[in-house]
Amino acid sequence: MTVFIPASKDLNHKVPTLWKRYGILLIFICFYATGCSLVKLKQDLRQSELLTVMVGYVSAPTVVNGPLVVAAYSNHRGKKAIAHYTILHDRGEFELMVPKGDYYVFAYIDKNSNLIYDKGELAGQYGKPALVAAPAGGVVPNIDIVVPESSRPIDWRTGDKIAVERPQKLYSRLAGAIVDLDDQRFSEEHGSQGFWTPNSFFRAFGGTILFLEKYDPQKIPVLFIHGAGGTPRGWKFFVDNIDRSRFQPWFFSYPSGARIRSMSHLLLWKLLNLQAKHKFDTLYITAHSMGGLVARSFIQDHSIEFPFVKLFISLATP
Repeated sequence: MTVFIPASKDLNHKVPTLWKRYGILLIFICFYATGCSLVKLKQDLRQSELLTVMVGYVSAPTVVNGPLVVAAYSNHRGKKAIAHYTILHDRGEFELMVPKGDYYVFAYIDKNSNLIYDKGELAGQYGKPALVAAPAGGVVPNIDIVVPESSRPIDWRTGDKIAVERPQKLYSRLAGAIVDLDDQRFSEEHGSQGFWTPNSFFRAFGGTILFLEKYDPQKIPVLFIHGAGGTPRGWKFFVDNIDRSRFQPWFFSYPSGARIRSMSHLLLWKLLNLQAKHKFDTLYITAHSMGGLVARSFIQDHSIEFPFVKLFISLATP
Protein backbone atom coordinates (compact mmCIF):
# COMPACT_ATOMS: atom_id res chain seq x y z
CA MET A 1 0.00 0.00 0.00
CA THR A 2 1.31 3.49 -0.90
CA VAL A 3 0.33 6.56 1.09
CA PHE A 4 0.47 9.88 -0.78
CA ILE A 5 0.97 13.03 1.31
CA PRO A 6 0.50 16.37 -0.41
CA ALA A 7 3.62 18.50 -0.88
CA SER A 8 3.75 21.58 1.33
CA LYS A 9 6.20 24.08 2.76
CA ASP A 10 5.19 23.07 6.29
CA LEU A 11 5.25 19.35 5.47
CA ASN A 12 7.13 18.58 8.66
CA HIS A 13 4.22 19.95 10.66
CA LYS A 14 1.54 18.25 8.61
CA VAL A 15 3.05 14.75 8.64
CA PRO A 16 2.69 14.22 12.41
CA THR A 17 -0.86 15.55 12.26
CA LEU A 18 -1.76 13.24 9.37
CA TRP A 19 -0.10 10.34 11.12
CA LYS A 20 -2.07 10.94 14.32
CA ARG A 21 -5.25 11.18 12.33
CA TYR A 22 -4.81 8.28 9.89
CA GLY A 23 -1.82 6.26 11.09
CA ILE A 24 -3.71 3.79 13.29
CA LEU A 25 -6.30 3.30 10.56
CA LEU A 26 -3.57 2.59 7.98
CA ILE A 27 -1.85 0.12 10.29
CA PHE A 28 -5.17 -1.66 10.84
CA ILE A 29 -5.90 -1.83 7.11
CA CYS A 30 -2.42 -3.17 6.28
CA PHE A 31 -2.52 -5.69 9.11
CA TYR A 32 -6.03 -6.83 8.24
CA ALA A 33 -5.25 -7.25 4.53
CA THR A 34 -2.03 -9.14 5.21
CA GLY A 35 -3.63 -11.12 8.01
CA CYS A 36 -6.46 -12.30 5.78
CA SER A 37 -3.94 -13.40 3.16
CA LEU A 38 -1.89 -15.27 5.76
CA VAL A 39 -5.01 -17.03 7.03
CA LYS A 40 -5.91 -17.97 3.46
CA LEU A 41 -2.37 -19.28 2.85
CA LYS A 42 -2.47 -21.31 6.07
CA GLN A 43 -5.83 -22.81 5.11
CA ASP A 44 -4.51 -23.58 1.63
CA LEU A 45 -1.46 -25.37 3.04
CA ARG A 46 -3.63 -27.37 5.44
CA GLN A 47 -5.84 -28.37 2.55
CA SER A 48 -2.80 -29.46 0.52
CA GLU A 49 -1.95 -31.96 3.25
CA LEU A 50 -5.29 -33.66 2.53
CA LEU A 51 -4.82 -33.73 -1.25
CA THR A 52 -3.16 -36.54 -3.17
CA VAL A 53 -1.06 -36.16 -6.29
CA MET A 54 -1.40 -38.92 -8.89
CA VAL A 55 1.52 -39.19 -11.29
CA GLY A 56 2.17 -41.32 -14.33
CA TYR A 57 2.92 -41.39 -18.05
CA VAL A 58 0.79 -41.31 -21.14
CA SER A 59 1.98 -43.24 -24.18
CA ALA A 60 0.33 -42.24 -27.43
CA PRO A 61 0.77 -42.51 -31.21
CA THR A 62 3.85 -40.90 -32.75
CA VAL A 63 1.91 -37.81 -33.81
CA VAL A 64 -0.39 -36.17 -31.25
CA ASN A 65 -2.84 -34.00 -33.19
CA GLY A 66 -4.29 -31.75 -30.52
CA PRO A 67 -4.01 -31.38 -26.75
CA LEU A 68 -3.64 -34.57 -24.74
CA VAL A 69 -6.14 -34.41 -21.87
CA VAL A 70 -5.67 -36.54 -18.75
CA ALA A 71 -8.48 -36.63 -16.18
CA ALA A 72 -9.43 -38.32 -12.93
CA TYR A 73 -13.10 -38.83 -12.10
CA SER A 74 -15.20 -40.35 -9.36
CA ASN A 75 -18.26 -42.53 -9.91
CA HIS A 76 -20.78 -42.30 -7.11
CA ARG A 77 -23.86 -44.41 -7.79
CA GLY A 78 -23.50 -43.91 -11.51
CA LYS A 79 -22.87 -40.14 -11.29
CA LYS A 80 -19.45 -39.37 -12.74
CA ALA A 81 -17.62 -36.18 -11.81
CA ILE A 82 -14.22 -34.90 -12.89
CA ALA A 83 -11.97 -34.28 -9.86
CA HIS A 84 -9.06 -32.77 -11.80
CA TYR A 85 -7.70 -32.71 -15.32
CA THR A 86 -4.44 -31.65 -16.90
CA ILE A 87 -3.27 -30.77 -20.40
CA LEU A 88 -0.19 -32.09 -22.22
CA HIS A 89 1.05 -31.08 -25.64
CA ASP A 90 2.66 -34.47 -26.28
CA ARG A 91 3.20 -37.87 -24.74
CA GLY A 92 4.85 -37.86 -21.34
CA GLU A 93 4.44 -37.33 -17.63
CA PHE A 94 1.38 -35.93 -15.88
CA GLU A 95 0.21 -34.92 -12.41
CA LEU A 96 -3.34 -34.79 -11.03
CA MET A 97 -4.32 -33.33 -7.64
CA VAL A 98 -7.37 -34.92 -6.01
CA PRO A 99 -9.00 -35.14 -2.57
CA LYS A 100 -9.18 -38.42 -0.68
CA GLY A 101 -11.33 -40.91 -2.58
CA ASP A 102 -11.46 -43.50 -5.34
CA TYR A 103 -10.95 -42.49 -8.96
CA TYR A 104 -10.71 -43.70 -12.52
CA VAL A 105 -8.13 -42.07 -14.79
CA PHE A 106 -8.24 -41.74 -18.57
CA ALA A 107 -6.56 -39.77 -21.36
CA TYR A 108 -7.63 -38.76 -24.83
CA ILE A 109 -6.40 -36.64 -27.75
CA ASP A 110 -8.71 -33.63 -27.93
CA LYS A 111 -8.50 -32.98 -31.68
CA ASN A 112 -10.74 -29.90 -31.63
CA SER A 113 -9.53 -28.58 -28.24
CA ASN A 114 -13.06 -28.27 -26.83
CA LEU A 115 -12.47 -30.25 -23.61
CA ILE A 116 -15.19 -32.69 -24.61
CA TYR A 117 -14.49 -36.33 -25.30
CA ASP A 118 -15.98 -36.58 -28.78
CA LYS A 119 -16.75 -39.68 -30.80
CA GLY A 120 -13.73 -40.95 -32.75
CA GLU A 121 -11.10 -39.26 -30.59
CA LEU A 122 -8.30 -41.61 -29.56
CA ALA A 123 -8.47 -42.48 -25.87
CA GLY A 124 -7.05 -44.83 -23.27
CA GLN A 125 -7.65 -45.51 -19.59
CA TYR A 126 -5.77 -46.79 -16.57
CA GLY A 127 -6.61 -50.49 -16.24
CA LYS A 128 -9.77 -51.89 -17.81
CA PRO A 129 -10.59 -49.51 -16.05
CA ALA A 130 -8.97 -49.88 -12.63
CA LEU A 131 -10.02 -47.96 -9.54
CA VAL A 132 -7.25 -45.87 -7.97
CA ALA A 133 -7.46 -45.27 -4.23
CA ALA A 134 -6.19 -41.83 -3.22
CA PRO A 135 -5.38 -41.46 0.50
CA ALA A 136 -5.38 -38.10 2.28
CA GLY A 137 -2.03 -36.69 1.24
CA GLY A 138 1.01 -38.16 -0.47
CA VAL A 139 1.67 -39.37 -3.98
CA VAL A 140 0.17 -42.26 -5.96
CA PRO A 141 2.70 -43.23 -8.66
CA ASN A 142 2.71 -45.37 -11.79
CA ILE A 143 -0.69 -44.39 -13.16
CA ASP A 144 0.40 -45.19 -16.70
CA ILE A 145 -1.98 -44.99 -19.65
CA VAL A 146 -1.66 -46.10 -23.27
CA VAL A 147 -3.65 -44.27 -25.94
CA PRO A 148 -3.93 -46.75 -28.85
CA GLU A 149 -3.54 -45.84 -32.50
CA SER A 150 -7.11 -46.88 -33.27
CA SER A 151 -10.33 -45.73 -31.62
CA ARG A 152 -11.52 -47.90 -28.74
CA PRO A 153 -14.30 -47.27 -26.22
CA ILE A 154 -13.47 -46.17 -22.68
CA ASP A 155 -15.61 -45.85 -19.57
CA TRP A 156 -16.11 -42.07 -19.99
CA ARG A 157 -19.13 -41.29 -22.16
CA THR A 158 -18.64 -39.47 -25.46
CA GLY A 159 -20.08 -35.97 -25.53
CA ASP A 160 -19.50 -35.33 -21.82
CA LYS A 161 -17.57 -32.22 -20.79
CA ILE A 162 -14.27 -32.41 -18.96
CA ALA A 163 -14.67 -28.89 -17.54
CA VAL A 164 -17.78 -26.86 -16.74
CA GLU A 165 -16.14 -23.84 -18.35
CA ARG A 166 -13.41 -24.08 -20.95
CA PRO A 167 -10.41 -21.82 -20.17
CA GLN A 168 -9.55 -19.21 -22.79
CA LYS A 169 -6.23 -20.98 -23.37
CA LEU A 170 -5.16 -24.57 -22.76
CA TYR A 171 -1.73 -24.60 -21.11
CA SER A 172 0.45 -27.68 -21.37
CA ARG A 173 1.91 -28.87 -18.05
CA LEU A 174 4.36 -31.22 -19.77
CA ALA A 175 8.01 -30.42 -19.12
CA GLY A 176 9.55 -28.79 -22.17
CA ALA A 177 6.47 -26.89 -23.34
CA ILE A 178 7.54 -23.84 -25.35
CA VAL A 179 6.22 -20.51 -24.05
CA ASP A 180 6.48 -16.75 -24.45
CA LEU A 181 7.37 -14.73 -21.33
CA ASP A 182 4.70 -12.19 -22.27
CA ASP A 183 2.01 -14.84 -21.82
CA GLN A 184 -0.83 -13.85 -19.50
CA ARG A 185 -0.16 -16.75 -17.11
CA PHE A 186 3.10 -15.02 -16.08
CA SER A 187 1.32 -11.88 -14.85
CA GLU A 188 1.89 -10.45 -11.35
CA GLU A 189 -1.66 -11.48 -10.48
CA HIS A 190 -0.91 -15.13 -11.15
CA GLY A 191 2.41 -14.83 -9.33
CA SER A 192 0.49 -13.65 -6.26
CA GLN A 193 -2.01 -16.46 -6.76
CA GLY A 194 0.84 -18.97 -6.69
CA PHE A 195 2.04 -17.58 -3.37
CA TRP A 196 -1.22 -16.98 -1.48
CA THR A 197 -3.35 -19.81 -2.92
CA PRO A 198 -0.87 -22.40 -4.22
CA ASN A 199 -3.46 -25.16 -4.57
CA SER A 200 -5.68 -23.15 -6.91
CA PHE A 201 -2.60 -22.11 -8.90
CA PHE A 202 -1.48 -25.73 -9.26
CA ARG A 203 -4.91 -26.89 -10.36
CA ALA A 204 -5.06 -24.11 -12.96
CA PHE A 205 -1.48 -24.09 -14.26
CA GLY A 206 0.36 -27.00 -12.67
CA GLY A 207 4.06 -26.84 -11.96
CA THR A 208 6.54 -27.60 -14.70
CA ILE A 209 9.72 -26.65 -16.57
CA LEU A 210 9.16 -24.42 -19.57
CA PHE A 211 11.31 -23.63 -22.62
CA LEU A 212 11.55 -20.62 -24.92
CA GLU A 213 12.70 -22.74 -27.85
CA LYS A 214 13.18 -26.35 -28.87
CA TYR A 215 15.87 -28.25 -27.02
CA ASP A 216 19.33 -27.80 -28.54
CA PRO A 217 21.97 -30.39 -27.51
CA GLN A 218 24.71 -27.90 -28.41
CA LYS A 219 23.61 -25.41 -25.72
CA ILE A 220 23.87 -25.68 -21.93
CA PRO A 221 20.47 -25.37 -20.24
CA VAL A 222 20.20 -22.69 -17.55
CA LEU A 223 17.24 -23.28 -15.26
CA PHE A 224 15.79 -20.09 -13.73
CA ILE A 225 13.70 -20.49 -10.56
CA HIS A 226 11.66 -17.48 -9.42
CA GLY A 227 11.05 -16.48 -5.82
CA ALA A 228 7.95 -15.88 -3.71
CA GLY A 229 5.15 -14.34 -5.72
CA GLY A 230 7.24 -14.39 -8.87
CA THR A 231 6.84 -15.86 -12.34
CA PRO A 232 9.22 -16.73 -15.18
CA ARG A 233 8.62 -13.25 -16.62
CA GLY A 234 10.76 -11.81 -13.82
CA TRP A 235 13.85 -13.31 -15.50
CA LYS A 236 13.37 -11.40 -18.76
CA PHE A 237 16.36 -9.09 -18.21
CA PHE A 238 18.65 -12.07 -17.60
CA VAL A 239 17.31 -13.90 -20.63
CA ASP A 240 17.84 -10.85 -22.83
CA ASN A 241 21.46 -10.58 -21.71
CA ILE A 242 22.82 -14.14 -21.71
CA ASP A 243 24.67 -15.61 -24.66
CA ARG A 244 21.85 -17.48 -26.39
CA SER A 245 24.38 -19.10 -28.76
CA ARG A 246 25.84 -20.99 -25.76
CA PHE A 247 22.96 -21.25 -23.32
CA GLN A 248 19.26 -22.12 -23.48
CA PRO A 249 17.00 -20.65 -20.78
CA TRP A 250 14.58 -22.94 -18.96
CA PHE A 251 12.10 -21.90 -16.26
CA PHE A 252 10.64 -23.75 -13.31
CA SER A 253 7.10 -22.38 -12.99
CA TYR A 254 5.58 -23.44 -9.68
CA PRO A 255 3.25 -22.23 -6.89
CA SER A 256 5.71 -20.38 -4.67
CA GLY A 257 3.48 -20.65 -1.60
CA ALA A 258 3.67 -24.45 -1.60
CA ARG A 259 5.97 -26.34 0.74
CA ILE A 260 9.62 -26.16 -0.31
CA ARG A 261 10.28 -29.88 -0.11
CA SER A 262 7.17 -30.67 -2.18
CA MET A 263 8.41 -28.32 -4.89
CA SER A 264 11.90 -29.84 -4.83
CA HIS A 265 10.28 -33.27 -5.41
CA LEU A 266 8.26 -31.81 -8.28
CA LEU A 267 11.43 -30.30 -9.73
CA LEU A 268 13.16 -33.70 -9.55
CA TRP A 269 10.22 -35.39 -11.29
CA LYS A 270 10.26 -32.87 -14.13
CA LEU A 271 14.04 -32.86 -14.58
CA LEU A 272 14.25 -36.66 -14.60
CA ASN A 273 11.70 -36.74 -17.40
CA LEU A 274 13.58 -34.11 -19.40
CA GLN A 275 16.91 -35.85 -18.88
CA ALA A 276 15.48 -39.20 -19.97
CA LYS A 277 14.20 -37.55 -23.13
CA HIS A 278 17.15 -35.32 -24.06
CA LYS A 279 20.11 -37.07 -22.36
CA PHE A 280 21.83 -33.85 -21.25
CA ASP A 281 24.66 -34.17 -18.70
CA THR A 282 25.06 -30.54 -17.58
CA LEU A 283 22.58 -28.15 -16.01
CA TYR A 284 23.12 -24.71 -14.50
CA ILE A 285 20.62 -23.33 -11.98
CA THR A 286 20.03 -19.66 -11.18
CA ALA A 287 17.46 -18.99 -8.46
CA HIS A 288 16.07 -15.99 -6.61
CA SER A 289 14.89 -15.74 -3.01
CA MET A 290 12.57 -18.66 -2.18
CA GLY A 291 13.50 -20.23 -5.51
CA GLY A 292 16.99 -20.59 -4.06
CA LEU A 293 15.54 -22.54 -1.13
CA VAL A 294 13.74 -24.86 -3.54
CA ALA A 295 16.94 -25.34 -5.57
CA ARG A 296 19.06 -25.91 -2.46
CA SER A 297 16.60 -28.49 -1.15
CA PHE A 298 16.61 -30.19 -4.56
CA ILE A 299 20.43 -30.33 -4.74
CA GLN A 300 20.89 -31.50 -1.16
CA ASP A 301 18.18 -34.16 -1.28
CA HIS A 302 18.44 -35.44 -4.85
CA SER A 303 22.04 -35.08 -6.04
CA ILE A 304 22.37 -38.87 -6.26
CA GLU A 305 19.26 -39.31 -8.44
CA PHE A 306 20.15 -36.22 -10.49
CA PRO A 307 23.94 -35.64 -10.58
CA PHE A 308 23.90 -33.20 -13.51
CA VAL A 309 23.81 -29.82 -11.72
CA LYS A 310 27.27 -28.34 -12.36
CA LEU A 311 26.63 -24.74 -11.26
CA PHE A 312 24.19 -23.18 -8.77
CA ILE A 313 23.83 -19.41 -8.38
CA SER A 314 21.42 -18.00 -5.81
CA LEU A 315 20.30 -14.38 -5.58
CA ALA A 316 18.98 -12.92 -2.30
CA THR A 317 18.30 -16.38 -0.89
CA PRO A 318 17.97 -16.64 2.93
